[in-house]
Amino acid sequence: MPQQKGSALCTAASHGWSEIVLALLELGADADFAETTAEGKRALPYAAESGDTDTVAALLEGRASPTLLDNSLWIPLHYAADAGSLAVVKILLSIPEVVPDAKNDYGQTPLWRAAEKGQEAVVRLLAQEGSSRVNVDAGHVCDTTPLMNAVKEGHLGVVHLLPDMETVNPDAFDNDDGCSVLWYAANTGHEEITRWLLETSKVNVNAEN
Repeated sequence: MPQQKGSALCTAASHGWSEIVLALLELGADADFAETTAEGKRALPYAAESGDTDTVAALLEGRASPTLLDNSLWIPLHYAADAGSLAVVKILLSIPEVVPDAKNDYGQTPLWRAAEKGQEAVVRLLAQEGSSRVNVDAGHVCDTTPLMNAVKEGHLGVVHLLPDMETVNPDAFDNDDGCSVLWYAANTGHEEITRWLLETSKVNVNAEN
C-alpha cells in the first residue's frame, strides 16, 4: 500500500494534479517516496518539471524535501530549470537550503541545464543569484560551459545573454577536444550565432588552446 500511494503521488505530481496530490498526502502518502526506477525520481521533481506551482506548494507543505538527490544526483531545481518552469525556480530559490549551483552526476548545474534547453528567463534568474551562489561559467565533466552548450544547441537568446556576464569567459576551451565557443558555433552550422559572435567581437578569433 505505501508503494502504491507513493507511485500514485508521483503520477499526480507529474500531471500537476494538485488536488489529487493533497488527497494522497492526507491519506498518508510519503511526500519523499522514490520510484524504484533507474532515476529514483520523487514527486517534487515531477511537479517542478510540470511547472504547476500549486502542486509544488502542496508537496512542500507536505514536507517534501527540496534538496533530496535522485539517482543521477539531480535536485528538484535541476528539473525546474531544465523544463523552463520559471515560477517553480523562483519558489525553490527562496528556500535557504536549496543550493542553486548543485551539480548532478555529469557535473551539470541547474543553469547549465537551462542553457542547454534554451531557457533564457531561467538562465537570467539563476545568474541574478550572484557569482557567490551561481557560477554562470561552470562546465560539466568535460568543461563544456553553459555558453558552449547554448551555442551548440542553437539557442540565440541564451547566447546573447551569457557573454556579457562578468564571470563568463567566451574564449574558454573544453577539456574534451580543446574546442572553443566559436568552434561549436561553426561546427554545428549555426550561421546566425557564428556571425553574431564575430560581428560583436564577443570572442577572440585568434584564441589558441
